[in-house]
Amino acid sequence: MKLAKFPRLRITHGPTPLEPMKRLTEALGGPNLWIKRDDCTGLASGGNKTRKLEYLMAEALQLGADTVITQGATQSNHARQTVAIAAKLGLQSHIILEDRTGYTVDDYKHSGNVFLDHLYGASVSEVPANTDMNAAMATLAEQLREQGRKPYVIPGGGSNALGALGYVTCALELMDQANNQGLAIDSLVHATGSAGTQAGLVVGGATAICGASAALAIASVLPQREGHEQRTTLAVIGVTALSTAAMVVYPALTVWLGLDDTRAGIFIGATIHDVAQVVGAGYSLSTAAGDAATITKLMRVALLMPVLLCIALGLRAGATTHRGTPLLPWFTVAFALLMLLNSTGVVPSMLQVAATQGSQACLVVAIAAVGLKTSLRDVASLGWRPVVLAVLATVFLAGMAALYLHTLH
Repeated sequence: MKLAKFPRLRITHGPTPLEPMKRLTEALGGPNLWIKRDDCTGLASGGNKTRKLEYLMAEALQLGADTVITQGATQSNHARQTVAIAAKLGLQSHIILEDRTGYTVDDYKHSGNVFLDHLYGASVSEVPANTDMNAAMATLAEQLREQGRKPYVIPGGGSNALGALGYVTCALELMDQANNQGLAIDSLVHATGSAGTQAGLVVGGATAICGASAALAIASVLPQREGHEQRTTLAVIGVTALSTAAMVVYPALTVWLGLDDTRAGIFIGATIHDVAQVVGAGYSLSTAAGDAATITKLMRVALLMPVLLCIALGLRAGATTHRGTPLLPWFTVAFALLMLLNSTGVVPSMLQVAATQGSQACLVVAIAAVGLKTSLRDVASLGWRPVVLAVLATVFLAGMAALYLHTLH
């Protein structure tokens, strides 16, 4: 997962501690509980939004912004941390606070985070409940542009595809800490609001090369003709690049198409090639969209074996070179058997963790092996037609999914 290609400000006091909660575990009689202390991220009393702001504020600086705009509830932790980092970087900050509770007591309206917002130099606007906050930020941004400012708009909770990278980083950090402490984590429990933290954690814990592994599986049943490795490498590169592009573009496309959360999730799950990008795109919209996207994608994954079987049978029809060889690669049969075994619940969590890490390593080795047998020059020799075909296939898939969902509506 190449996070290094994204600009990032290192402002988190990390890695944050991973600590056992022994007394609570004893009080509850199990399970074995640990806590990831992201209250210790350091920025303006800490909190999870610091990780998201590392990527968001880096982009703001890269774009030459001199002002940041964001929104939240009256006592928003996200707003407090955003204006704090803006002050540290010498940028102006404007926050729009929505009255989502109806509380009128002075302590709630003016102390706590609201006091800190003003202390950090923010321009604070208050709006009633059910205000269209995205529209309010867009209007404010346009007003500031007319005044010659260069605003950068950060969504509520810092939750978009870029902000979620903060918790992709956190997931990788958590896995490294767990490995170093010999800790097998079988459940991860967290709060969710705008779903950016959830999306990042799921993406960070997922394999990012599902589409690549499908390409390798299909390649294994195809005839080993000249240029086979080059075409396989191009497929791996293509599905990864197109999935990443779709992860960024498709959430905005579903909004433009007017899809509700469930249909948006189905669209994303049905059209993006890689699991990690599906999860990231879905949960960047909402929890409901992320759930629908994940289920839809897993249904597609389940269809891989029937597709391989159809391809193998089609190649065998009238051919002699494939007779006597297995219809399916051994690893797809092993995958199906292991999936069924894991579904019984008898596999220990420690073994699940080891198997997951081992499978990811094997996929990386498989892709590296294909790469070592070819070169970018060899891939380039295939010409532009395969690239155009991959793009057209992706666009066709998106078009068919959009048409189907529109017909259902």
